[in-house]
Amino acid sequence: MSPLVYGQIDRKAEDAFAGFIDVRRGTLLADIQIVKGFDVLEKATERIEIVCARCRMDLADEVDFKTGNYFCDIDIAYVRHYKSARTASEQKKGKLFDLLLRDDIVEQLNNAGVRNFHALGGVIGEGPSWQVNQIENQILVGDEVQSTLSGTLYCQPSTP
Repeated sequence: MSPLVYGQIDRKAEDAFAGFIDVRRGTLLADIQIVKGFDVLEKATERIEIVCARCRMDLADEVDFKTGNYFCDIDIAYVRHYKSARTASEQKKGKLFDLLLRDDIVEQLNNAGVRNFHALGGVIGEGPSWQVNQIENQILVGDEVQSTLSGTLYCQPSTP
């Protein structure tokens, strides 16, 4: 059996979502900063945050058999100042979340230009794909409001 290579699957999944959102964002989200992972960049008040905080290797039913695929838990958040105009903010959040709920999202992620990354699913025999788990809203320190869509992506790394 060949060794399994981790290949930074968490960063690759974040890059795929960031690339997809960047290409599809349109004029409504055009000026909003996209922050990936635990970047130490200076963050704009209005931003999209993409964090893959955990990846679990897919273990098949047999003992000691690993598929080499991962389930990546990803949080994608729209963050804004609480004094932002509510209607405009809701439109932006709606646009972002609509992008994440597209029927062709697996295909779009695979076309995002991330090397050695493949989102699985959407094809019989490839297992689950992008599954949205919840949407959560909260107030953060610093007068920010965060709306987060959390989901799990089934994907495959390969050597960098």
